[in-house]
Amino acid sequence: MDLVVSCQLVGDFYKIIDIAPNIIGTMEKDGRESDFFSWGANPYSLLCGYYGFSLGYIGDFNKGRAFLKKGIYNASKTNDLQTLASIEIHYASLFMIKGDWELAIEHFQNAIKYSEKVKYSIWSSLSWSGLGFACSQLGDTEAGMRS
Repeated sequence: MDLVVSCQLVGDFYKIIDIAPNIIGTMEKDGRESDFFSWGANPYSLLCGYYGFSLGYIGDFNKGRAFLKKGIYNASKTNDLQTLASIEIHYASLFMIKGDWELAIEHFQNAIKYSEKVKYSIWSSLSWSGLGFACSQLGDTEAGMRS
């Protein structure tokens, strides 16, 4: 997880695409999708989110969306709101890259809902910022504040 997070921070999406599927596959093979491994959030779901976003970043939106859905599904099974907030931000970002502002808005709103429930201010502020940007792309600069 630490390597994947570091790779995203420096924009090395190809490295995430290279390593994440192996880790995801191993966790699935071993039935460890619900384990937290001493993390505050679910690594399997997060890896699906990082991998899905990275695939979107290189233009493989369909495969990226499939992994984001997988991450959302897994985190939803345990009602892991912190993980759901993170994946929703990645999901929204995939749609921003694609230029699908309506779906980006929907996922930023979900991320806001989850992050504010668990008082995760970093994700909340990123989500509000992304929401405002996506709304402005649709020509409604006030919508983000009304949400």
